[in-house]
Amino acid sequence: MIHNMRLHNEPFELIKNGTKTIELRLNDEKRSLIKENDIILFENRTNGEIIKTKVIKLHRYNSFEELYKHFDKVSLGYNSNEEASYKDMEKYYSKEEQDKYGVLGIEMELISPITIIYNDDSVKENEISRVVKRAKVVIENSNNEILLCFCHNNYYLLGGHVDNDESDMECLHRELLEEAGVDITFNKLIPFMTIKYFIKNYPEDNINSLYIANYYNYKMDLLPNIANLHLTADEKDGNFEIQYISKDIVINKLNEALEFATRKNVVNDTIEVIKEYLKM
Repeated sequence: MIHNMRLHNEPFELIKNGTKTIELRLNDEKRSLIKENDIILFENRTNGEIIKTKVIKLHRYNSFEELYKHFDKVSLGYNSNEEASYKDMEKYYSKEEQDKYGVLGIEMELISPITIIYNDDSVKENEISRVVKRAKVVIENSNNEILLCFCHNNYYLLGGHVDNDESDMECLHRELLEEAGVDITFNKLIPFMTIKYFIKNYPEDNINSLYIANYYNYKMDLLPNIANLHLTADEKDGNFEIQYISKDIVINKLNEALEFATRKNVVNDTIEVIKEYLKM
């Protein structure tokens, strides 16, 4: 079962970085439905980002005073140099509510997307001076077909470069309007895969770049509006087209296309992503 919860930015980031592993809630009717191995999607109230977690164990107590005796403060969301008190929870849940329902400590683990890292030059994180982000989406229709772009003899997924002021969802909305001619708003998608490239001295000497591409999936019967495409000059020059390919043959078709591809790394990434998607 999947549950949705919203968090303020600070506790959200603590779960995201792995330090906060216990979420504290009232054990009311809604939370009593949570079971071990369930999935909890946490949404950041500040920016709408979502992370996925799996419930490892449920800890039920009569009060937060009792619960606090059984866990270290860092796992509950405190900094190591911060004083922790069960009374902090009374800001959210009164003593009367605790007496009525009891309290719940949800022990969880973060489910991270599959990540592939290419770093032939052994560039370290602290040596990166430039970060480029991309967001792409695997769209599958009800005929079990996957939507792909084709340009300059390269197959690739819908999506593209995330502008500085954009979220991944905003990027996908803009890119689908440009590449498929359709106005679709994506909400709260979670990446199932990430590919990172660490590149030394690129695009020029003394600049080390990190390229991060997040891949999402979405099932819908998207019908491209060819008359409404907003293509770049390069896409027009490359005879851009968009097409559905059956899941049964898509990997073979992309492997065959590698021989003529002008950007083999792009096609290879597309193959790896679709392979992972087909496992889901």
